[in-house]
Amino acid sequence: MSKTPVEPTPWSKDRQPRLVALGMAVLALLVRIPHLGWGLPDIEEEAFPMKKAFEMWGWDQGGALRLDPQTAGWPSLTFYLHLLVQHIHYGLGRLTGKFEDKFDYYVAYQVDPTQLALISRGLSIVVAAVAVYATVRVAVRLGGTLAGVWAGLLLAVSPLFLTESQLIAPDIYIAMFTALAVWQIVRAYDTGETRSFVWAGIWAGLGAAAKYTPALFCVSLFAALLLRRRREGKSLSMLGLDDRRLGMAALASVLAFCLTSPYTLADLETFKRDVAYQSTHLSQGHFGTSEQSGWIYYIGTVLWSALGPVGLLACGLGLAWAAWKRRGVWLVVALCVLPFYATVASLETKFSRYMLPILFPLVLGLAGFVVMVQRLWPAHTTRQRVVIAVVALASLVAPVARSLEYHTLQGRASTQELAKRYIMREIGPEPFFAMERYTPFLPYDDRAEVQAGPVYPFLRPAQRERLFDRQFYRYQNLPLYSTHVQLSEVYYDLRLLTVYDYVVTSGSVQNRYEKNPSRFATQVRFYRDLDNYCTLVKEFLPEELNTRGPAIRVYQFDAAAKQRIIAERGDIDVAWFTPHLANVHAPHFYAFMEAIGEFALERQDYAHAELYYRVLEQTAPQADKVYFAQEMARAILHQNRFEEAVALYQTVLAHESNNAVAAGNLALALEELGRINEARNWYQRCLELAGAGSQEGQWAQRRLSQLPDGSDG
Repeated sequence: MSKTPVEPTPWSKDRQPRLVALGMAVLALLVRIPHLGWGLPDIEEEAFPMKKAFEMWGWDQGGALRLDPQTAGWPSLTFYLHLLVQHIHYGLGRLTGKFEDKFDYYVAYQVDPTQLALISRGLSIVVAAVAVYATVRVAVRLGGTLAGVWAGLLLAVSPLFLTESQLIAPDIYIAMFTALAVWQIVRAYDTGETRSFVWAGIWAGLGAAAKYTPALFCVSLFAALLLRRRREGKSLSMLGLDDRRLGMAALASVLAFCLTSPYTLADLETFKRDVAYQSTHLSQGHFGTSEQSGWIYYIGTVLWSALGPVGLLACGLGLAWAAWKRRGVWLVVALCVLPFYATVASLETKFSRYMLPILFPLVLGLAGFVVMVQRLWPAHTTRQRVVIAVVALASLVAPVARSLEYHTLQGRASTQELAKRYIMREIGPEPFFAMERYTPFLPYDDRAEVQAGPVYPFLRPAQRERLFDRQFYRYQNLPLYSTHVQLSEVYYDLRLLTVYDYVVTSGSVQNRYEKNPSRFATQVRFYRDLDNYCTLVKEFLPEELNTRGPAIRVYQFDAAAKQRIIAERGDIDVAWFTPHLANVHAPHFYAFMEAIGEFALERQDYAHAELYYRVLEQTAPQADKVYFAQEMARAILHQNRFEEAVALYQTVLAHESNNAVAAGNLALALEELGRINEARNWYQRCLELAGAGSQEGQWAQRRLSQLPDGSDG
């Protein structure tokens, strides 16, 4: 092998590639601006980076900034980017007088997150434009201006890229970092410069700090180094491990990751827990995703739609031909596609967004297609241009049509929005609702929790008034699990929901269960019971309304329906829960049962309240048993079973001697039993514990004043 060094090839200093890339980036930006506010003020998407960044303001600590996101399922770079944007937004608001303090910012988000969501989505479309700029720069380098324009146009109108860039998610950031990494990987091979290897490592590291998967592009960078060394005539016996450029790139990548996601490895317990969950998720599959092999699904469905059939074929053919015939830099581009695709396609969990990172090296295949046509007819410039133009136009037809359809639907109210309007106008906030995931986004009545929370004492009266001057709804969500799907089974029995007035379902959930009726027989039976016992008062079907969103159905669960199902099926008792308890996710189970118990108490359905609190008292951890026993005693007291109530409250007070509420209720039960002296003592104890100025203290004083004189009867 020749040892003659190869001189680096300087990248063109001509302004034209930059102008072409900038023009395509601006076009991509403009395509994404229409209907950017889709769905708002409701945030129908997950929007995890924005929400996590907002949490990191430290509202649970009274507004003390917390830089540790306390999660490692995703690295934290996108959280910090959104946290920075939110502080810039807040700072500008302070300068303009919109926000007097950070608690104005808190209240504004809670009341209407529209402005912050628009800013966050705006950041996503800017990030998408940067990805287009980087890709077009490489396409121009490999195939000329025509290839750059074609690649830019296809990316600008790609429905997958368009959809994901109007979301607040980390995937669009890894798309940008991937495009930048591919740019520098190609440049590193092309020039051999240490600087390009370092920048490629930085972009791959930043991509991994947004979501772990871009770390796979470090494999592509390593392959580019080996190919470059071969081009330079250097030995491959050490696999390039003796090459300074590899060490610099690796160091840059690790530093980029650690500096922008510093807490990911700081708490190893959190890291192991969250990564273990993600590993389970990826290896077992996500509930409701395609059951096809990933190798077939991603090519035949996702990329076929993302690039259109002609575009995908042109990209694949151009890249395959160039990598086979031209080798060199084209092998580098192919190696930016294959390791990532092979890894992701092998996973059980399949989402279309997982293909977003390889759109950019794959689209570079269009430059290979241009080069192929030029090699086939080297002397016929006109024929070259005609063939390229015809294929390019044909490749844009399907993506443009799908993107126009997407924009049309985004400009319309979704089924969730329409259902929300119906509930707010026709039903109102008084009833209790049981709701599946992906149903209307109703303002949840969490006023009691907010008033007891750490932020509330810092709020001024005007802020409190604005925060609570809204219509709130009381509802319970039925848990949904992406893995270990069987955990939801316990909640899908209509008899559990007798304290609710309405049940609202979503086709996004129902369709998943009904695809496998033998496995999810309990859930499917639940939907049949809704049709059999409840009244369907309204449904919102996307195909009939010609809009987006799942099918939403609103059922009324009236008294007659409740009586009928109990008469025909029998009521639920404590024994009913026994076979289910080994197969529940404890935090969700306790929250679900407690919510039903609270609603039952409010409805004065004391028998059911007792049932749910008894289940909780018997199954909850020791630390929570006392609280659930107290609530169960409350339900028993209202059923005039005073002896049982006395025994329970005495148990509670044996563990919590300073519990003013338990002391007062014990006194009330003793008074009903005629044990006046004991009642007097416990009323006095309640008054001492609660204080004369408190609501409980004033109540105890009134009860004391009404007690008859004399001893127990």
